[in-house]
Amino acid sequence: MPEKPIVFISCGQSTPEEISLGNEVERFIREGTPYEPYFAEQQNTLEGLAGNILSALHRAAAFVAI
Repeated sequence: MPEKPIVFISCGQSTPEEISLGNEVERFIREGTPYEPYFAEQQNTLEGLAGNILSALHRAAAFVAI
């Protein structure tokens, strides 16, 4: 079975309110669409950037910028 297309969520993560908003968008996408959301919470290392974020961006079918 092929992987679901990704919706990449780019949202600030400096405050609890920003993280909460990113999580709400993630939940909306997961529950209301056929796509898999990707919210890069806790990805703050070079390894996380290269291994996870860039890979998710490459697979992304859509990009939500907040």
